Amino acid sequence: MNENESIYVFDTSAWLALIEDEAGAETVQNVLERAALDNAKILVSFMSFMEVFYITLQERDIEEAQTRLRLMESLPITRIE
Repeated sequence: MNENESIYVFDTSAWLALIEDEAGAETVQNVLERAALDNAKILVSFMSFMEVFYITLQERDIEEAQTRLRLMESLPITRIE
């Protein structure tokens, strides 16, 4: 981590805003872009992974739930167990 790097914690609401293009999606995207450039660090609780999976499973189907988890895992984040 460099001295100019900010630390963010994304909760389930941030993920759903991004995935479903809701209010706040642009802010989440901007922070992800900063993280990709090593100008920010994003922490995500394992619980957010579980909640995104569960909510998606309830509203859509298992394929979409798995796709969303793969998306989350592919981004520049640190998963906190």
